[in-house]
Amino acid sequence: MFYHSKEWIALRDYVIKHYKGLDLFAYFIENKIVPASTGHHIIELKEDWSLRLTVSNIFPVSDASHNKIGAMYNKNKKGTQELLKEIINKCKF
Repeated sequence: MFYHSKEWIALRDYVIKHYKGLDLFAYFIENKIVPASTGHHIIELKEDWSLRLTVSNIFPVSDASHNKIGAMYNKNKKGTQELLKEIINKCKF
């Protein structure tokens, strides 16, 4: 399974470290400092498998934010994806 692969674990850990361990959704949307524990694929694997290990497609989040983003995808996937891309583009850590 992909999410147990060495490649995914290494990339996820790299992205979390790159963004100083912050859940970017909680930080930019909820004005909270929450540690990130996983990565969310902005463009989901089922949409484009080739982006599965692309750093700019991984958004560091906590489990709670990951669930919130999932609910947002159900309502407005394209809009939510654009929001996440905008946040990534703002980050100059």
